[in-house]
Amino acid sequence: MSMARLSAGAGYRYLLRHTAAGDAIRPGGTPLAEYYAATGYPPGRWLGSGLAGLAAGEGLTAGTVVSEEALAALYAGRDPATHEPLGRPMPTYPVVDGRRARHAVAGFDLTFTAPKSVSVLWAMADEPTRALITQAHHLAVADALAFLEDRVAGTRVGHAGARSMAVRGLVTAAFDHWDTRVGDPNLHTHLVIANKVQGVDGVWRSLDGRRLHKAAVAVSELYDDLIADRLAAVLPVGWSHRDRGRSRTPAFEVDGVDDGLLGEFSQRSNQVTARTRELAESFRAKNGRCPSRVERTRLAQRACRDTRPAKSPHALADLLADWRERAGVRTGRSPHDLAAAAMAGQTVRPLPAGDVGLETVQRLALETVAGVQSRRTTWDEWNLHAEASRVTRGLRMSGPGERVRLTDMIVAEAVEQCVPIDDPAARSPSLATGPGWSERRYTSRAILDAEQALMTGNARYGEPAISLGAAVADDEAAVAIRDSRGGTTHLLAPDQRRAVVEVTTSGRPVEVLVGPAGTGKTMTLAVICRAWEAQNRAGVVGLAPSAAAAGELARALGMRCETTAKWLWESNGPGSNKRGTARAQLRERCLAYHGGDRDAAMSAVTAIQRLDREQQRWQLRAGQLLIVDEAAMSGTLDLAALAEQARQRARSCCWSATTTSSAPCQPAERSGCSQGTATPPHWTGCGGSVNAGRPRPPGGSARVTRPASTPTPSVGGSPAATTTP
Repeated sequence: MSMARLSAGAGYRYLLRHTAAGDAIRPGGTPLAEYYAATGYPPGRWLGSGLAGLAAGEGLTAGTVVSEEALAALYAGRDPATHEPLGRPMPTYPVVDGRRARHAVAGFDLTFTAPKSVSVLWAMADEPTRALITQAHHLAVADALAFLEDRVAGTRVGHAGARSMAVRGLVTAAFDHWDTRVGDPNLHTHLVIANKVQGVDGVWRSLDGRRLHKAAVAVSELYDDLIADRLAAVLPVGWSHRDRGRSRTPAFEVDGVDDGLLGEFSQRSNQVTARTRELAESFRAKNGRCPSRVERTRLAQRACRDTRPAKSPHALADLLADWRERAGVRTGRSPHDLAAAAMAGQTVRPLPAGDVGLETVQRLALETVAGVQSRRTTWDEWNLHAEASRVTRGLRMSGPGERVRLTDMIVAEAVEQCVPIDDPAARSPSLATGPGWSERRYTSRAILDAEQALMTGNARYGEPAISLGAAVADDEAAVAIRDSRGGTTHLLAPDQRRAVVEVTTSGRPVEVLVGPAGTGKTMTLAVICRAWEAQNRAGVVGLAPSAAAAGELARALGMRCETTAKWLWESNGPGSNKRGTARAQLRERCLAYHGGDRDAAMSAVTAIQRLDREQQRWQLRAGQLLIVDEAAMSGTLDLAALAEQARQRARSCCWSATTTSSAPCQPAERSGCSQGTATPPHWTGCGGSVNAGRPRPPGGSARVTRPASTPTPSVGGSPAATTTP
């Protein structure tokens, strides 16, 4: 599910001309009813419990066809039946330089999209099966709407909206579409929620949009569970996760629908993905770092706009014929055979929530907390709800109520495993919530322990270091270090020389190099790398948060670099475990061959040696320098794991990070869980230039000083760093 805010100006016009017209452009002056009749698109329909309060209390019937006049009235803040105002009129804002800077919010467009495999099955199936799939999708959307009304919808009352009030449901218009802008099958429904809700006191007010935004991901994940339940209840389909490559979560798809066929009908997604990759590269070139998770989401939204083609309406019969022809060319199979392959699964008995035992709930809660803490250092109950929906996706539940009940059980258990980090009594009155609502922030003991280990582990000295010439340490000297591999001469500025000295000679286990984009951090890292390699044969290991960042770091350092995730996977994670299991099996085979087949035994020994060499490739060696570029993009647990690897093998690390401004950089308490009592890793702050070492005082120079106690940043958002073995 995706969500977009609709303004009372351009957003509302887009709703009438595009969303209500199958995402195509409806010719101006063409009545909506006439357009539906001409194109075959299904007309919109009214949904939501809030309909009961319309028409002067007479109410509107759910499922009634949406007329253009009623739609225009509702999203202008008026009753769609009587055209009387619903509460206060929508605010208007002044025009500045010929443009209205702001528009009132008319509503929110929640787009519920069936998994691609469901849309492909729908396109290949016969008419009765297509009707069952459409019904399953509609029921899942209705279930999600009921959840929104029960758990999310609310309004604000009192001075400055200090108190929350429950509402009598939502007023929504639903528009069904069946294809993408490039003509691929894409069963989806636009659920357009009006920004007018009736409180339990009978007064119409604005919807609390902040709640809606906070719950959006949880509702999206819930819909994915619900449609799997609904479809499995009417068709013999199986479900499983499909790998979608690096940086993308696995997709939950219907078994039997070929990946190649999914790719054939994912042209629009491929366009957006390619454009997002281009924008991410431009972002990195401009800012000197990879975009954060939130920034990458915004880039994807921009990519969607940049690549959005005009859409022409087509009759469903024509689309079905085209899809089936394309599928036949791609697979060499008939639509009937393709649909039959997808419906060859075994029927699974759906579970009521009560059949899920306490031990299973506790295990799922542990998985929920583990999943959340792998993405963030702090979270709320909506984050837990979304993750609980993900970890239970493989279970088929007997109904939407049982699905929500199971999720609630897991979230309640997960909350018990978390550590609250805020004080509800200290929260601003403007954040007060109604019954059953919690906005508390949580973390986990694992996060707290990892942060503490990173902070306290840096207090020791005596790690490997090298000796640099006095000229490098002399701030007044014009120092150049020649890159022997590329033949390039790096001229070091004073702050860069200080950074090189601090990182390579301090003997601390962790050094942090911080600075804005364009201040020469990468060049500084390259010089550190060359200097270290010149005096220490153990060499350097370079890591970065993404494949693109690792490639750029590799070019700068003149050596092979890996992603942080890949290194952890292969060194101490599943990759290492897999090699360990294979080695144990080969060893047993060697013992079984004793006195028998010598060639087979030697073959097993050779295989063991090959596994050992591969394992050693992913292990730090004594005296190595570990460079973690863009460490701010790595999670707390990942950084703690890398620091522990370095500690166990007598190594040290260097993290590097990019700041977003040229102001003097200093440690600051972030949104994480640390309380500012531990000593942070040794920070090398960079204002308009690169520095290494301790944090600068505000507005001060780049001198190195160690305060007695420094506020601890959340490590998940810390700068990049270098670790010296």
